[in-house]
Amino acid sequence: MIDAATLARVSELHIPVNAGSVDMLAQLGQISPGHRVWLRVNPGFGHGHSQKTNTGGETANTASGIAIFRRRWR
Repeated sequence: MIDAATLARVSELHIPVNAGSVDMLAQLGQISPGHRVWLRVNPGFGHGHSQKTNTGGETANTASGIAIFRRRWR
Protein backbone atom coordinates (compact mmCIF):
# COMPACT_ATOMS: atom_id res chain seq x y z
CA MET A 1 0.00 0.00 0.00
CA ILE A 2 1.12 3.54 -0.75
CA ASP A 3 0.20 6.57 1.37
CA ALA A 4 -1.96 9.22 -0.35
CA ALA A 5 0.77 11.88 -0.67
CA THR A 6 3.26 9.45 -2.21
CA LEU A 7 0.63 8.01 -4.53
CA ALA A 8 -0.30 11.50 -5.78
CA ARG A 9 3.35 12.38 -6.44
CA VAL A 10 4.07 9.08 -8.19
CA SER A 11 1.05 9.66 -10.42
CA GLU A 12 1.96 13.29 -11.13
CA LEU A 13 5.54 12.43 -12.14
CA HIS A 14 4.60 9.16 -13.91
CA ILE A 15 7.11 7.20 -11.82
CA PRO A 16 6.96 3.44 -12.52
CA VAL A 17 6.02 1.49 -9.39
CA ASN A 18 7.41 -1.83 -8.18
CA ALA A 19 4.10 -3.42 -7.14
CA GLY A 20 4.20 -6.25 -4.65
CA SER A 21 0.50 -6.80 -4.03
CA VAL A 22 -2.87 -6.81 -5.73
CA ASP A 23 -3.99 -4.10 -3.30
CA MET A 24 -1.18 -1.82 -4.46
CA LEU A 25 -2.16 -2.36 -8.11
CA ALA A 26 -5.80 -1.57 -7.33
CA GLN A 27 -4.85 1.53 -5.37
CA LEU A 28 -2.65 2.84 -8.18
CA GLY A 29 -5.19 1.90 -10.85
CA GLN A 30 -7.88 3.99 -9.15
CA ILE A 31 -5.85 7.18 -9.24
CA SER A 32 -3.74 6.56 -12.37
CA PRO A 33 -5.26 4.05 -14.84
CA GLY A 34 -2.66 2.67 -17.24
CA HIS A 35 0.23 3.63 -14.94
CA ARG A 36 3.45 1.71 -15.68
CA VAL A 37 4.33 -0.90 -13.09
CA TRP A 38 6.86 -3.61 -12.41
CA LEU A 39 5.45 -6.74 -10.78
CA ARG A 40 7.25 -8.48 -7.95
CA VAL A 41 6.32 -12.15 -8.29
CA ASN A 42 7.17 -15.01 -5.96
CA PRO A 43 7.74 -18.01 -8.27
CA GLY A 44 7.41 -20.46 -5.37
CA PHE A 45 11.11 -21.29 -5.07
CA GLY A 46 14.19 -19.33 -4.15
CA HIS A 47 17.49 -19.06 -2.32
CA GLY A 48 18.97 -17.26 0.64
CA HIS A 49 21.39 -17.98 3.44
CA SER A 50 18.50 -17.92 5.95
CA GLN A 51 14.69 -17.76 5.89
CA LYS A 52 14.90 -13.99 6.47
CA THR A 53 16.80 -13.46 3.21
CA ASN A 54 15.11 -16.09 1.04
CA THR A 55 14.26 -14.53 -2.33
CA GLY A 56 11.39 -16.85 -3.22
CA GLY A 57 9.23 -19.70 -1.99
CA GLU A 58 6.94 -20.07 1.00
CA THR A 59 9.16 -18.14 3.42
CA ALA A 60 10.04 -15.29 1.05
CA ASN A 61 9.31 -11.71 2.00
CA THR A 62 7.61 -11.03 -1.36
CA ALA A 63 3.87 -11.04 -0.72
CA SER A 64 2.63 -11.55 -4.25
CA GLY A 65 2.48 -14.76 -6.20
CA ILE A 66 1.36 -15.71 -9.66
CA ALA A 67 -1.69 -17.50 -8.24
CA ILE A 68 -2.87 -14.34 -6.44
CA PHE A 69 -2.91 -12.37 -9.70
CA ARG A 70 -4.64 -15.18 -11.58
CA ARG A 71 -7.39 -15.52 -8.93
CA ARG A 72 -7.97 -11.79 -8.77
CA TRP A 73 -8.52 -11.24 -12.50
CA ARG A 74 -10.32 -14.40 -13.62
